[in-house]
Amino acid sequence: MKNDERNHDALGALASANLEAQDQMVAALKEHREAAGLSLEDVVRRCDADAEEVLDLEQFGVASAAFLRRYATAIGVVIEFSVVPARTAG
Repeated sequence: MKNDERNHDALGALASANLEAQDQMVAALKEHREAAGLSLEDVVRRCDADAEEVLDLEQFGVASAAFLRRYATAIGVVIEFSVVPARTAG
């Protein structure tokens, strides 16, 4: 059972790290939107989206990869994704 507990703990830590990275990305996108002087309505219009999609991203971090690309384009930034191996204790 100890291995199962360790695996569960490791997966929980990875999930937390991924959520933190997502939260940081969403915060950075919102900061760039505001720095560009764009309102939510401006982004909705530029993305050809509905307000719910923009709010879902900015408030809850929920968006498809396709919508992230449209949002980034609308606010004049490029999102760079990277995948890195998980850090292991040791």
